[in-house]
Amino acid sequence: MSTLNSYKSEIVELTNEQKTMLEMSEQDIKKGKLISQEAMDKRNMEWLNELNNRENNPSNLKF
Repeated sequence: MSTLNSYKSEIVELTNEQKTMLEMSEQDIKKGKLISQEAMDKRNMEWLNELNNRENNPSNLKF
């Protein structure tokens, strides 16, 4: 059985790029630039379907 007392925390150093991305995310939140989880899921599925279509039909690749 796991308890909070057995939890070990680990300090992870972020890269400058990761810090920048977090700062950008904070600014988006402050400005109300948000989308719902449902909208994000839909976007991701469209993107994955597009990738899948490209892999299954190489003649559709645009260079």
